[in-house]
Amino acid sequence: MSPEAIVKRIKSSKNLNYSKEELSLLPYLEKLGFISTSITKPYFIHCKDRIRVPDYFNPVTKEVVEYWGTYWHKNRKGIEHESDVYVVSKYHEVGWHCVIVWTEELEEYKERLTR
Repeated sequence: MSPEAIVKRIKSSKNLNYSKEELSLLPYLEKLGFISTSITKPYFIHCKDRIRVPDYFNPVTKEVVEYWGTYWHKNRKGIEHESDVYVVSKYHEVGWHCVIVWTEELEEYKERLTR
């Protein structure tokens, strides 16, 4: 899918809460059967602690990819976030495999997907 087609799909979805870095994963993961919640309706996974909406999911293989930007997901002064280990464990408890891709790992992760 061309970058222009991706941008058009995203704009038509009315969901603009996703960064361009996060959306850059879309063409790689779609080839592997993943669905992006930035394009479709949210997909809810009922974990034991709360309902989660993953960034990308594959309902057939029960896999989730979460893109975590450093700005939002690193603990800043006075703001507590869930750790990546905690989130992965919560998905695992209900039978889903979760991979978290940090901003710093994005290009390396995309490269691994093309091998």
